[in-house]
Amino acid sequence: MSEILSIFNEQGEKVGEKERNAIHRDGDWHETFHCWFVEEAEDDMHLYFQLRSSTKKDFPNVWDITAAGHILCDEEIMIAGLREIEEELGISFQSEDVHYTGIQKIDCAFPPFIDRERCHVYFHTVTQRLTFSPGEEVADVMKMKLSVLEDLLYKRQTSATCISLLSDEELVVEYHQLYPHNLDYYEETIQKVSRMKNIKSL
Repeated sequence: MSEILSIFNEQGEKVGEKERNAIHRDGDWHETFHCWFVEEAEDDMHLYFQLRSSTKKDFPNVWDITAAGHILCDEEIMIAGLREIEEELGISFQSEDVHYTGIQKIDCAFPPFIDRERCHVYFHTVTQRLTFSPGEEVADVMKMKLSVLEDLLYKRQTSATCISLLSDEELVVEYHQLYPHNLDYYEETIQKVSRMKNIKSL
């Protein structure tokens, strides 16, 4: 079944509706839900990543946002988001389990795939071990230190050792295995997570 999404102009005003594949073909702005799981440790903050399955049409076998998805034209953002978290990770959240951090934009092209997103970004603060039961779109879940992510993004190191949250085994993650979001998207996310730690330390 085709997914129909709302499309927007650069000012964020809705200008119509279109089928998902056509949106990525034509490069229309559309809305998505992003939720990063964030865990504070003694030495650093951690971000959780999902491994996109080998069956994904776009960007299989790469590490991506903990949970994310498109918002259908007739869906409320929160309803769409909680649905994505449960479908992808097998975790049932309520609205109070996530907090909104604002809109971030993604504008990138991998012809013939063009991605222009207005991302409604949420964080979930992990305070106890979660039991993941991923759906067919997700192959694994892991956590990565914020400082390690920065080292990979700025190519100060080519690979990093992380921990799978499904098997507890060590994973070697290389830069090219991270989803190729705009660098400024990652930078803004890192800044938000860093501010969380600074606020708690006051």
